[in-house]
Amino acid sequence: MLCRKTPFFGTIGLVLLSFSSPASGQTPSYFDLIGYTSLRNRLGDSTPTGAGIVVTQIEAPESPNSYLPNPALFPTQVIIDRTGGGAVSAHATTVGRFFYGDLSIAPAIPQVNAYRVNDPGSPGDWLGAGYLRTGTSLPPLVESARVQNHSYIGTDPPSDPTAIEIIRRLDFAVARDNFVAVVGVNNGAGSIPVIQASSYNSIAVGLSNGNSSSGPTIADGVGRSKPDLVAPLDVTSTATPVVAASASLLVQTAAAKPDPVEAAAAGRVETITAALLSGATTTQFTGLAQPWHRTDNGGFIEPLDRRFGAGQLNIDNSHQIISAPRQNGTNLTHDDPTGWDFGTLSLSGPTRRYFFDSPSADTTPTLTATVTWLRRVPQSGNEFTTSTVTLANLELRIYETDENLNLGQQIDASLSPIDNLQHTRTNLSPSSHYALEVGLMGLPVGQSSEDFAIAWQVTVTPVPEPIGILLVVGALGAARQVATFTARISP
Repeated sequence: MLCRKTPFFGTIGLVLLSFSSPASGQTPSYFDLIGYTSLRNRLGDSTPTGAGIVVTQIEAPESPNSYLPNPALFPTQVIIDRTGGGAVSAHATTVGRFFYGDLSIAPAIPQVNAYRVNDPGSPGDWLGAGYLRTGTSLPPLVESARVQNHSYIGTDPPSDPTAIEIIRRLDFAVARDNFVAVVGVNNGAGSIPVIQASSYNSIAVGLSNGNSSSGPTIADGVGRSKPDLVAPLDVTSTATPVVAASASLLVQTAAAKPDPVEAAAAGRVETITAALLSGATTTQFTGLAQPWHRTDNGGFIEPLDRRFGAGQLNIDNSHQIISAPRQNGTNLTHDDPTGWDFGTLSLSGPTRRYFFDSPSADTTPTLTATVTWLRRVPQSGNEFTTSTVTLANLELRIYETDENLNLGQQIDASLSPIDNLQHTRTNLSPSSHYALEVGLMGLPVGQSSEDFAIAWQVTVTPVPEPIGILLVVGALGAARQVATFTARISP
C-alpha cells in the first residue's frame, strides 16, 4: 500500500494491484473468451485496432516516481510523461501490454498520456496540478484523450472528504470532456473501493472468476450496482486495460460512421458504456452455485449482479451494437433486434420507445438492454466545487406488444432509483413483438432535460462451452486460475 499524507489533503491511500509479468510472444487465450477471436473471424482485415485513439494511463508508483511503461516494449506508441521526471514501472509496463501492446486487442493506439497518481500536493501529480486539481477551486484540466485507464484503487474510508472529492471530480471531467474512464475494483473479497470504482460515470471492472470486490457501493451513494463488467483474467490490474482497449475499439468504430451526427452520438461515453454492458455475456456463470442474477434488496431489484456486473466482456457483441444504425425511438416503427440510440428526455417528452421483433429460434431468445446517463457536478461561474451533485431518475421497462405496436403486458423492468444505469437480461418468446421503454421519472431542481443512451441486443442463448465453465469453476477454487497465459496474483 502506498499512502501519502499532506497538510492539506489528509491521507490518500492508493494500492498498486501487483502481478508478475506474463510471457510474451504468444496469442493471448483471453482473445477467445472476450469475443475478440469471433470479431476477427467476422471482420478480418476490417477489424478495428485502436488506430487514431489517444489514451491516458494513470499509475500509482511502485517506487517514489516510477509510473511509466517501458518505451522499449512499445515501439509504435508515443508515450508522453505528463507528470514529468518519471521512471519505468514494471506494473505500468504490464498494464500497457494489455492496453495497447503485444497482449492488447488495440495495438495501434498511437499515443499514451502517462501520469503518476499518488499525492495531490506533488508536482505534476494526476490528482493535483497535473490534471484533477483536487483541493482547489479550479476544475480539472481538459482531457483530450478518449479513454482513461486506472489500474489502482484507493483504500480511503468511505466518508473521507478528499476521496469523495476525487471521484466527483472524475465524474465532472467525464461529463464535460466525453471520455471513457475504465477503473479497477480490488482483488479478493471485499467491498467496492472509493477511488475510483465508486464514481458514477466510470466503468468499474472486476474478474470473471469472482475473486474481486463485490457490490453494492458503500460510498457517495450507498447501495449502487458495481462492478459494471468483468473480464476473464487473474487480477483487476490486467482486466481493467482489457476493457479499456475494448472501449478504444468501439470509439474508433463510432468515429468511422459516415454520418457525422450519428458518429458523434455513437461516440458518446454513455453510448459506449451501454454497448459494453449490453454486449456482455453470462453463460460462463451458469454452472456456479450462485449464477448471474439481479438481487432484490427489498427496495428494488438491482440492475447488475453484485459480483459480475452486466457479465463478461464480449467485444464482438458490443461491436455489433455500435456498428448497427442508430435507432429512432420517436417514431412508431419497428427497430432492429440489435441497436442503440442517444437521445434526450424532458418533462414534455418523458418517454421513448423502441419496437422490435424477436427472431424465430428453436431455443429461447434473450434480450440484453442497458440505459445509461451521467451524474452531474454543476459548475457555477469561476468557482468550482464538488459539494453539489445531481442525478436524474430514469427507468427501463420491457413490454409485449401486438403487431400494431400497442403495448401489452410488462415482462421486465429495471427501476433503480439510485443508479445512473438500468439493465435487464430477459428471456423472450420466439417470433414475438416487444417494446423497450425509457422513462424519465424525475429531474434535479433547475434541470429541464437529461441525455441518455440505450443499447440492446437479442441473441439466441448458446449452450455454455465446457471449457468456459471449467475455467470459472476452477478459478473460484484454490487455484484461482482463469487462463494459463495470464499473470498470477502475488502472495
